[in-house]
Amino acid sequence: MTIKSKSSGKSIASNSAGGGVGSAGTGFVTEHQRIDNLALVARIIEDNPDLFTSFVEEILLGLADAKAGHVSTYDFDTPDEPC
Repeated sequence: MTIKSKSSGKSIASNSAGGGVGSAGTGFVTEHQRIDNLALVARIIEDNPDLFTSFVEEILLGLADAKAGHVSTYDFDTPDEPC
């Protein structure tokens, strides 16, 4: 299974050395990284059986996007506009 970042389009890889989720710089995912991705998702699902696999994948994508700097600020003080 290959998980791709929506914003950058790059493949997400498990960072074995750092223990976190990272983005492969070239967009190429090796077989070892693919296995690490599956193992990471499987561990999360095993620890949280009430979560959908797709939800876990979206969380991992969000973490990778944030780590890659694809973030923006959100102003919580702005009041909601009336409908």
